[in-house]
Amino acid sequence: MKKSLDSRVRGIFLELLPLLAVFLVCAVLLGGCLGMGTRRTEVADAMPAAPRMEDTIYTWQYNPLMKNNRLVVIKSPTLTIDRKHPRVDGATALYPVYAAACGTIYTNVPERVFRSTWSSQRVHGLEKLVGVSTTPRAYEQLMRGKVDVIFCAQPSPAQIAEAKERGIEFRLTPIGREAFVFFVNEANLVDGLTTAQIRAIYKKEIVNWSEVDGRLEAAILPFQRPKNSGSQTAMEMQVMRGEPMAMPLKEEQIRGMGGIVVQTAAYRNAPNAIGYSFRFFVTTMTGVKNIKLLKIDGVAPTPGTIRDGTYPYSNNFYAITTNRTANNPHVQELIAWFLSEQGQALIEATGYVPLAKTP
Repeated sequence: MKKSLDSRVRGIFLELLPLLAVFLVCAVLLGGCLGMGTRRTEVADAMPAAPRMEDTIYTWQYNPLMKNNRLVVIKSPTLTIDRKHPRVDGATALYPVYAAACGTIYTNVPERVFRSTWSSQRVHGLEKLVGVSTTPRAYEQLMRGKVDVIFCAQPSPAQIAEAKERGIEFRLTPIGREAFVFFVNEANLVDGLTTAQIRAIYKKEIVNWSEVDGRLEAAILPFQRPKNSGSQTAMEMQVMRGEPMAMPLKEEQIRGMGGIVVQTAAYRNAPNAIGYSFRFFVTTMTGVKNIKLLKIDGVAPTPGTIRDGTYPYSNNFYAITTNRTANNPHVQELIAWFLSEQGQALIEATGYVPLAKTP
């Protein structure tokens, strides 16, 4: 009886085998259509560039369409733009500033339906108007005419040269101040470095922490960021000042802006890493606790030392347009608002340093 049942089961299986084969082939082909060589669709063209996955976790909580977001509330805005809204983009670290502004100032923004080959979706127009990508991507979007204004640190020489080749001139309007900072694991015994020591570390002339502090015997792991990112440009222009940095090992270059903070805080549970970024992003957006900011040339990066410039790596951040977008009246209204008392108060309330102390 058991033998007869086994034969019957094998027979059913053999009959179903061709159908299973067809199902598997179809699944593979469908997966290829969905996941490989994805063609551009109306949705992809319509939506702003998305940030890298490792940075998304630091921006979603500042999305103006998100309930209970972390944006500063602007009461009774002194500017309203209800048509021909400027398209904006910017650095991950500055998203909390311009998202709060545009989320309040922009009114009469409709929902839109975008259709693709596979589906259609309803998207609030604010998601198309207010993008958040990365500094290199934001500059690319600006040069391609996909956005009207971006909020970033100053462009790199390579970005300026690329713009010149395209017949584009950047127009930079400073709207606030920030600090470019260096940080280490909180277990690291070093509390500060000199500019000369930092340059030597990133040229790999100093390779062990014992060379700057005799209490710590550990090889230095100096993390870097990719070319043309905002923090890498600040490092090259403001700190190294033309001196070449050593080529990073594969594990020493971190793509995501948030990744460099997390890696420095937790790399192999050892206090040997050092990284760099911008103060607000490190201390507020990432939420990473077990790191500490270093004093540079004996000065800590505080709002006071950033405002008066005594912290050596204090710098402006900008609303950036081009010679092709600068004359847009609504763009100029938006930039002027950031320079107003209310705009500067937003910058300070967010956690940055205003150009001038607000009352």
